Amino acid sequence: MGKWQRGNKYNVSPANQRSYKGRTYDSKAEMLYCQRLDLLIKSGDVLDYCEQPKVLICGTLWYKPDFFVIEERDAYYVDVKGVETQEFVKIKKAWPSRVGFRLDVVKRKKDSFFVSESIPGANR
Repeated sequence: MGKWQRGNKYNVSPANQRSYKGRTYDSKAEMLYCQRLDLLIKSGDVLDYCEQPKVLICGTLWYKPDFFVIEERDAYYVDVKGVETQEFVKIKKAWPSRVGFRLDVVKRKKDSFFVSESIPGANR
């Protein structure tokens, strides 16, 4: 299987390099974003967050973004992406008319994160 021994189609870091607070994340970038959220809570910029909330898109189509972030005057979903799947493309297309809060697609570049795409929610 190569350098990283994981039985799926994505190359990810070993579990010990993507674990934080007793949880193993799907990617190292997702773990680092969680650490960033914890720092933002300490600074007061973020009030709270929820990991992998389950969101009904339509019918039987459910999606789990990586985080739901709550700020003093805003709330939004975040998905930390490395690889964008065909399923995710469908989710993005349906999102604006189905989900009340926006979805920020976040990517990692070296030691920082940036919003590569912000998909508006139905209520905003």
